[in-house]
This record gives sequence, structure tokens and C-alpha cells, in this order.
Amino acid sequence: MKYALDKSGQVIEAGEGSPTQGHCPQCGAPVILRRRNNGKRGVTYFWRHQDGLNLDCPARFSAARPAGADDRPEGEPAEGT
Repeated sequence: MKYALDKSGQVIEAGEGSPTQGHCPQCGAPVILRRRNNGKRGVTYFWRHQDGLNLDCPARFSAARPAGADDRPEGEPAEGT
């Protein structure tokens, strides 16, 4: 996931300097910040559900921004995806 919620419910984007923990905007389960090295392309940050939690959550494999987090129509992909 590219986006999660912080303790106050604000949307946070995965990236360098982001908090190490957040909550899934779909199911509310705890998520952790992960980092993937992409070789010459650099580094990708993303949120991941804690192992074994909420396996049915539709956001488990989604990079979409949570609905209502900005003014894009629901279902429209985030920029750069």
C-alpha cells in the first residue's frame, strides 16, 4: 500500500521519514512501513499488513489512495501508478 493512516486518522504516504507504523485505511489493522531496493531505480517505500492479519482486506495489494483522502473521484488511480 502506498497510503496508511496515522494515529490521528490523517493520511500518510509511505516514504523516507514516514512513521514506522500506521493503520490500514480499509480495515484499520496495523501496518508497518517497508522498504524495497530496486537496484538502479532506487528505493520504494510501502505499507504492509502485519503478517497473518486481515488476509481478506481489499487493500492488501493496493496502492490506491484511500477514498475521501483527496478530491479525485473514487476509483481513479493515484498519479504515477
